[in-house]
Amino acid sequence: MITTVEQLLSALDSLPHKARLRHTALTAHALAARGELRPLLTALDRLGPYERRLGALAALAGADTDHLAGRLADPDPVVRRYVLRGVRASAVPDGVVEAAYDDAPAVVRADLARLLRDGSRPALAERLLLRLRTERGDRDAALLLPGCSPEFTARMLPELAGAVAFEGWSLLARRHPAAVLDQAERELASLSPRLRGSWWPHRANGIAAALPAAPARVLDLLERHGPGDLPDPLHDRLADLVDADAERTARWLADPGRGSSRWERTPNPAVLRRLVAAAPPSLHRLAARWSHRGAYVTMLRAVPPADRTAFHEAVAATRPGHAPGGIPDGVLALLPQAERHAVAREEVARGRAERWSAFEVWPALAMLPPAEARPELLDATGSGDADDRAFAWRQVMSNAGYAADPAEVAAVLDLAARRLRNERDPVRRAALEAFGALRAPLLAAALTGTTGRVGRDDLQRLCLDALRARDCSPATRTAVHSLALGLLDSSADAELRALAVHLMRELTAHTGSLAPAVRLDRALRHGRERLVLDAVRPWLDSAAGRGDHAPLLALVEAFGNRARRIPELQDRLAVGLLDCPDGAFAELAAAWLADPATRAGRVAALLEREPSAAALAPVLDVLAADRTDLLDRALADPPPTGRFPAPGAVRALPRFRRADRWLPRQQRAAVRLAETALADPGRSLDDRAALLREAAGVPGYGYELVRRCGGAAEAGADPAALAAAAVGEAPDAALRLLVDSAGADDAAAVWAVADRVALRVRPDALASALRELLTREGGVKVTVRKSAARLAARHLPPEDAAELLAGAALDACAHPDLRTAAVALAPALLPAEAAWSLLESAVADGPEAARCAVLRGPAEVAPAHRSRYGRLVTGLLATADELTSQSVFWSLAEWAAYAPEVTGTLTGTWSPT
Repeated sequence: MITTVEQLLSALDSLPHKARLRHTALTAHALAARGELRPLLTALDRLGPYERRLGALAALAGADTDHLAGRLADPDPVVRRYVLRGVRASAVPDGVVEAAYDDAPAVVRADLARLLRDGSRPALAERLLLRLRTERGDRDAALLLPGCSPEFTARMLPELAGAVAFEGWSLLARRHPAAVLDQAERELASLSPRLRGSWWPHRANGIAAALPAAPARVLDLLERHGPGDLPDPLHDRLADLVDADAERTARWLADPGRGSSRWERTPNPAVLRRLVAAAPPSLHRLAARWSHRGAYVTMLRAVPPADRTAFHEAVAATRPGHAPGGIPDGVLALLPQAERHAVAREEVARGRAERWSAFEVWPALAMLPPAEARPELLDATGSGDADDRAFAWRQVMSNAGYAADPAEVAAVLDLAARRLRNERDPVRRAALEAFGALRAPLLAAALTGTTGRVGRDDLQRLCLDALRARDCSPATRTAVHSLALGLLDSSADAELRALAVHLMRELTAHTGSLAPAVRLDRALRHGRERLVLDAVRPWLDSAAGRGDHAPLLALVEAFGNRARRIPELQDRLAVGLLDCPDGAFAELAAAWLADPATRAGRVAALLEREPSAAALAPVLDVLAADRTDLLDRALADPPPTGRFPAPGAVRALPRFRRADRWLPRQQRAAVRLAETALADPGRSLDDRAALLREAAGVPGYGYELVRRCGGAAEAGADPAALAAAAVGEAPDAALRLLVDSAGADDAAAVWAVADRVALRVRPDALASALRELLTREGGVKVTVRKSAARLAARHLPPEDAAELLAGAALDACAHPDLRTAAVALAPALLPAEAAWSLLESAVADGPEAARCAVLRGPAEVAPAHRSRYGRLVTGLLATADELTSQSVFWSLAEWAAYAPEVTGTLTGTWSPT
């Protein structure tokens, strides 16, 4: 029985990653049952990152609450994830969770907020919210709102709504839909109609999340304050609105006051079918709104055929002044035959009277009975223009399809087979695509029965002539392939399936490949794969005999994930690996190892036959992610001898993003190989830089690797890479590097990681560093000062941030760009008096860019501050230049509702003329 760290680590050494985790959990569970787990946890916690993570997992499996509670604010994110999972399932005292907030970095505070937002500890969440609002500001406090009680949330949300992140509204609305909808009503009622349009996209995800709980209230909001077009989150929940009240939903959608319907997004077909099934009184008006869109065709198709004429006439009657012509083809095709013929005759007559082009007349002509339409359409197939002929053949086929008579389809097939043999490829392709577009039962009926053999021969001749033509294009091959797959997938007739198989066999024989962009997994129903294999087997056998495995790989790709469940394909891949040339081995191995359910066993068998295959990228990926117990041979130095890698080839390295699954010795060996590769002059600088960025994330070793590179350009390293590596391993060192490089020429590159660093360092350390950067007299780039100002506004308490920004920006030596940046950040820091000072000074004597930064709309300012801010905006009229004053003037109409003195100020102040 395992009782010591040494025994545990020894037992785990030979196991793959998942088995290591399972063995650790089982061992911890057994030790906890005997009360012997704590010594093991204490010993693991004294070692490196790998052992500490095992200790956190063991504490989770053994339910050691005390061990978990002491690591709620652990800097290692993996340890912290295990701890948070354990805390959710255990009775950790509230005081422990509250203490974890003390001087915790922002990323830790966010994790703790996620722990509390499920509502399991509302009293703690409320207590922490009030504390954090005082200590850290509204943004941190708002993270805890989902975990509070409904009453507390309803009371606090009006004050904290401006601090809720865009992505935070969904969770908040799911937990407290009533409070979110109450807040939405207050905000929309206070905004002008123009500003409401910009409000909806920012809050739509919250309204959509609240919709299932209160659909009637959401409909109230839409009816009273709705946008012209529904934002995507609400659009995706239209089905819930239809189920709640189909009439109100249809009435709102059909409202002409919502603006033009030309570009609006229409509901998906499922929602449209629900609306038609509900049959609300406003359905006809809604259908009339979309009568020129594809949505109307979907709605008409959902109406029972016997009622379609009445429905269409009712829709037409709701459109005053609508001319009877111009009906889309899709609508005509859905009307009963007699009505369709009558309307089509009117359309054709109107088109000829108004001299429409043939391309506008022929689709209506194709709706008529074949005896009326076919002579003219066939005449058009003799046009001297190939585009006209192609279009005419499409209409001939469509005409036969609208007739719904298999004999008419067979007759057109006979005509096409006789007349298209010597046509140009675009014309043949148009005919083939039109045949493929016919309803499968109709085409099958035309190819069976009394004229079936003739029809099958005609179709076969048409397809083979197209394939054998010298100008046969990839699009034509795709049309033949789609036609064959359609017959194969939809027909129960053995002769039709044989025809489809024959076409596919001919296709591969003539072209040596599948049609371009063919996805068999999307075109075939399950169970039809065997028929395709029967068709292409001669092609596969012939290619395999030549040592060509490209057809096999193409077929595997075309089948997608289904290829994993086709034994013949898997057997062919396995056989191919035995005798394939070196250049095809990696692709075949990748295909054979694609199935997650079998790749672990298969990679071991592959390495047993060919140990050097561990040098290939597809094999390395499996070793790095799944069979970490076999990874040592891939990291050996020198590597195993054999077929791979080819002489002179660059050695492949495992993907370092999986490094947290490896043993410490494997991490160390992989980093050592990366260091060797970084010193290889044969690798490009870009390749070395990319490799260094990947290896930098290896726990315990990546940061040291970047430090050893020392910023040497020839190794692909630089201070920016060092800072990026330090973010995860040593955020305090990364922060120091940011401060030290503030005046360097490459400061902008180093500061690209500044926000990531700020999330991971202690608040006091961050505040000290930002204060140093913003108050230092020299040696700091302006770009760095602006970045520091943004970090201060984002991560420091509002009062502290406002005082720091005001002191830096209002200094007589401050750069104008820094002052502008500080002014732009100030509205988020209100009501801090230092933030008001920044804004007022910008209006009074700031640079013009800073004055422009002051100008913003009421929706961008918290309601409590809009009155004072409106007076501030009004003051810009007296100080800003002409261009800025114009913008101020046009915004004052919105501000007048919050600052009534605006009206008096405008009198005689400025004229647009």
